[in-house]
Amino acid sequence: MATATQTNTARIVAVNHAFTEITGYSSEEAVGQNQSLVSNHSMPREFYQDLWQTISQGEPWTGRLINRRKDGSKYLAELSISPVVNASGCPLPEPSCDVRRS
Repeated sequence: MATATQTNTARIVAVNHAFTEITGYSSEEAVGQNQSLVSNHSMPREFYQDLWQTISQGEPWTGRLINRRKDGSKYLAELSISPVVNASGCPLPEPSCDVRRS
């Protein structure tokens, strides 16, 4: 399953067929919505802070979380998030950043 979101707004910009099959949301219903559309809101705040901090630094993030389908049922999502970065390593569409790689 795949979705594409904007790093700075968490808005869904594209979904694939697997997303619509698993979540029950059509492309028309999901695109333009915040990624929290499928959130079950059961993960600790620190979990999301770590996720967003990692991808905001241009680094990939992998983990599992509990999401929610359109009908309200829950499913375990195994995620691999890879931010799109520019030549300087800054996540797009961010206008500027200060990325230090070790």
